[in-house]
Amino acid sequence: MAICYPLHYTRQMSPRFCVLLVAISHTYGFTDAMTQTVLTFCLPYCGSREIQGFFCSDPSLLKLACGDLRVKQTLILISAAFNLSITSLGISLSYMFIISAILRIRSAEARRKTFSTCSSHLVSVFIFYGSLCFMYLRPSSEQSMDQDKVVTVFYTVIIPMLNPMIYSLRTREVKEALKNAIQRKFTS
Repeated sequence: MAICYPLHYTRQMSPRFCVLLVAISHTYGFTDAMTQTVLTFCLPYCGSREIQGFFCSDPSLLKLACGDLRVKQTLILISAAFNLSITSLGISLSYMFIISAILRIRSAEARRKTFSTCSSHLVSVFIFYGSLCFMYLRPSSEQSMDQDKVVTVFYTVIIPMLNPMIYSLRTREVKEALKNAIQRKFTS
């Protein structure tokens, strides 16, 4: 909306509409999280109570549970597939409109700058969604515990740390500072 119809943005994105969007997303997120949490608490746990991960995620907890896990595993798969597909669809549709608006820009330099801005956002989104898909949409196995740890660190620590760098590399000053730092490192 802001890129394709900037003059209509304030009229379309009224405070009331923004509150509605926030309320819908928070209500859905709370309902999904509570459903997952209640089902997790209902699972029988036996044997070791030590989680083989960095935090209490569903895949880590399922490895500790015993009994019939099909309902919980199915719900995790449905929830992850729904959440990832709906948000991916929203981002994809937004970028289709953005790309069509960019292609209507007459100046080649302005198109290049705008594509540069969009591409850094897309890189960040693809890395984040790729790691989430790998974590939640693949079959679980005993051999994947180390992979789960790496992926967990990747999408909870590495990606948030990379985001400022990915976005700031668009600015000329940051590129120059990075180039100077690399040159100083290799010349000393």
